[in-house]
Amino acid sequence: ARNKPLDNDARLSDIAKSTPGFSGADLATLMNEAALLAIRRNKESISQQELSDAVDRVILGPERRQIISEKERNITAYHEGGHALIAKLLAPKTNPIRKVTIIPRGLTGGATWTMPAEDIHYQEKSRLLADLTMMMGGRAAEMLIFNEESSGARGDFSSATNLARKMICEYGMSDKLGKAIFAQGSEFLDIRFEQLNCSEETKRLIDLEIKRILDESYECAASLLKVNKIQLDAIAKALLEKETLTGQEVDEIMRNINAPN
Repeated sequence: ARNKPLDNDARLSDIAKSTPGFSGADLATLMNEAALLAIRRNKESISQQELSDAVDRVILGPERRQIISEKERNITAYHEGGHALIAKLLAPKTNPIRKVTIIPRGLTGGATWTMPAEDIHYQEKSRLLADLTMMMGGRAAEMLIFNEESSGARGDFSSATNLARKMICEYGMSDKLGKAIFAQGSEFLDIRFEQLNCSEETKRLIDLEIKRILDESYECAASLLKVNKIQLDAIAKALLEKETLTGQEVDEIMRNINAPN
């Protein structure tokens, strides 16, 4: 941020909390993006809004403004609403919601972005299972409302499968397979390479355990959404109207529904 004009409302501490794991180069990119946004908006200094929008662009990708059919907007609203509602229902095991949007960004049609409230160095099994349930919330919501699967859950399933595999092969979190470590992994340029050191029979058991964990996470998500369908409808409706919601706005929606008449 040095040598960049900042508004008095600019809170770099908030940006730090929103960018865990960012390198110096990542932060430089973020600040440059914020400066460009300020220029495009004819501002002489960078406000908190530009900083926040720059975080969104760097992490989620730039917005892709395009014509989307009403049917796809509805599917996306319920898909992201499913993620958001599960995150709220399973809190504090899940991370707080930063933003939910049905505006296409990068390669996604929408996004539900959660961020930890504090630095987390150890991942508890209960938190990981809550994360898996949240990942399944998008597809579960689609099935509950439209009774048809879409390709929108591809990224969710990829992330969920990778997480379930880590739980079993790297974290020793499978009662069936015990506390052994089956995978040796390394990373290079943010690309992970993994090699399984086990028999073919153990590999088969790993696949079965991954399927079990993912199936149970999906059933948990489906059950939660079915019981809380009124909240899901309200969040989806708000997304269709506003396109983007903060975590606080999702909280307000749920409070209004749960408030006594």
